[in-house]
Amino acid sequence: MLSTGETWNHCKDDLAVFYGHDYAAMEGLLAGADGWLSGFPAVLPKQCRRLQDACFAKEVDAAIAAQNNIQPYIDYSFYDKVNGVPHWQEICKYTLQAQGLDVGLPRKPLGELDDANKKKIEKLLADME
Repeated sequence: MLSTGETWNHCKDDLAVFYGHDYAAMEGLLAGADGWLSGFPAVLPKQCRRLQDACFAKEVDAAIAAQNNIQPYIDYSFYDKVNGVPHWQEICKYTLQAQGLDVGLPRKPLGELDDANKKKIEKLLADME
């Protein structure tokens, strides 16, 4: 049985490999992944495209800067919670709204973010390049 690395080495011209986790896209892309499966590009398209482009160009310093640019948002999305609140859908919906896209509220039983979390997202977006 071939390992993942061996499979990729034998099939790389015919096999697309995608990094499928939210936390370390830069590392996956710099290691040779063909793309990144995550929800972040859907809510931060410009910032995530900057990261992907830098990685594909093997511009490591630019990739690090792009990753550092979105890392506070990633950290907020996953770690700034109490008992799973706020839910990731609420965070994503408000992130899009804060960027001028009226996407409505998340499905029930979820709802609108509280004001404190809205302010956190607004600050995170304002601090991004």
